Amino acid sequence: MRRCAVVAEFDCFGAELAASVYYGDVISDGKGGSMSDVTVTVTHVGPRKVRITSDYPRLGVVEIELDRVGNTIQGAGASALFLLELEKNPPRMNYNPNGEVAYVGQRR
Repeated sequence: MRRCAVVAEFDCFGAELAASVYYGDVISDGKGGSMSDVTVTVTHVGPRKVRITSDYPRLGVVEIELDRVGNTIQGAGASALFLLELEKNPPRMNYNPNGEVAYVGQRR
């Protein structure tokens, strides 16, 4: 059980809440077509930092800091776009690490 599950919600950093495995699709790729059934893993590596990896090589490996903003978790000043919508059930992640590849997935 994650620490966030046992403390008040407002005490949790975005990185802890975002850490999970997401399943979804590459919806846009500047150097190729879309791709279904893509897995993205978000691993908590620091109080505000996560490492993002995927089974789709063009998404690469990225480490970014996250901030909690209302019912979302967003990339904090990073070149990679990261948005996790916590009000969706299950939570939905939009991720674009480099401006060329866009991914949308859901936590499972």
